[in-house]
Amino acid sequence: MQSLTGGEQYWAARALKAEALLTANHGYYKDVKAVEEVQDMKRERELNRLAQEYKEKHAALERLLIFLVGLIVLLIGVIIYLATHYARHSMHLQLKQHERWWSAIGASHFTIPILSPFTSVVEQETSVVGAKLLGTLAAVMACLGYFAFRHWLNKQSRSSTSLLTNVTNGASATISRSIDR
Repeated sequence: MQSLTGGEQYWAARALKAEALLTANHGYYKDVKAVEEVQDMKRERELNRLAQEYKEKHAALERLLIFLVGLIVLLIGVIIYLATHYARHSMHLQLKQHERWWSAIGASHFTIPILSPFTSVVEQETSVVGAKLLGTLAAVMACLGYFAFRHWLNKQSRSSTSLLTNVTNGASATISRSIDR
């Protein structure tokens, strides 16, 4: 074996140092790639979990919507029934009034002399709960239901957005920390 000159030793040491740096650099990139793969897998799992939660919430909203539509149809049916029942009932009462003896003389009320000579009883059935009250209550309940639904929906979307932002920020911070090493 020949002895090496100073220049040859210098270039041999430089080649050895370059080879060591290349090996270290290759190992570093291999580690970074492994960390990126792990982070990508975590991100993919988080996105799959978020997609599953979204599907569950969407299904719950669909069920709520079906319930609300059914409730509206039921309320409309009740209002139609009450309106037709009231119309039939009032027509029936008018027919009954015409059959009575005082309808022949044109009286729509009669006087009860025992109470007072000036007291009269009007024969007409009235109800405190009328169509106006039912319609108003239905409109108020529909508005309250709508605003409660909107409040619930906004609260749910804010929590989902913050969770997605936290996952994304955490993943990017971990990747940047692993690259800085």
